[in-house]
Amino acid sequence: MSPEDFRIAQNNFHLFFTKDNGEKISIGRIYRKKEVFQQCLRDNPKQLEALVKELSDYRFQRWYVDKDTNKMDILPDDPRSQEMHRKLYNAYLLMREYVEDDRTLFK
Repeated sequence: MSPEDFRIAQNNFHLFFTKDNGEKISIGRIYRKKEVFQQCLRDNPKQLEALVKELSDYRFQRWYVDKDTNKMDILPDDPRSQEMHRKLYNAYLLMREYVEDDRTLFK
């Protein structure tokens, strides 16, 4: 899949790299417990750990919902966006070797 197609199709892939703030329920921790991530981590520990560290603080979703008004607002473009999406794509290239169908990474 090309980087352009990945950017459209990636859906929840970035959740593998969501920061774990030590909360009881952590979406990043849940995603990183998936077998595909664990297999990739066993084979590429330094690369994947570095990607988790770099990507965990980045907000890939460029919108948020105000809890009081329930209104969705679009966030301004981030100058690091291109670089961070390139790193996310590199993570995808590592992890896709462990699945038969790329779409399983985007759920």
